[in-house]
Order: sequence, then structure tokens, then C-alpha cells
Amino acid sequence: MSGHIYNEEKHPQNGYDIFFYGHTHLWKLEKAGDTVICNTGSITFPKGGNPPTFASYENGKITVHHLNGETLKELQI
Repeated sequence: MSGHIYNEEKHPQNGYDIFFYGHTHLWKLEKAGDTVICNTGSITFPKGGNPPTFASYENGKITVHHLNGETLKELQI
């Protein structure tokens, strides 16, 4: 999904369990009701004083990582 079309305030109309978006360069990982919301942040141009970040999904877990490998937050889904 493209962050300039869909974002935290404007979600796609169809049902979903997990919503990944970007474009803001601000990482986020949280559960809102029954939905997991994840913004991967940015490796090259992080904003708002955030470190460079990326997200991964493996074995039912979403993790936001600092570029240096540190885990910043994770959610089991």
C-alpha cells in the first residue's frame, strides 16, 4: 500500500488483519482493536528524531528493527 494514498487516518475499505504503510518515515507498531498497524519507518531518511528502521515478519511475529539490528518493538500475531 502506498503511504500517500493509505495511511493511519485513511485505511483501505476491505477488511484486513494487518495494515503496513509507509511514506511518513516514522516507524510505528501497535494493535488497534483487532488490527495490527505497522509503519516500517525509513532506513535512509528517518524523521522526527527516529533512528533508521525496517520491519520484518517471521513465524507470526512482526518486528521493527533499528538498522544496527536492535529490536525496537515486536508484536506476536
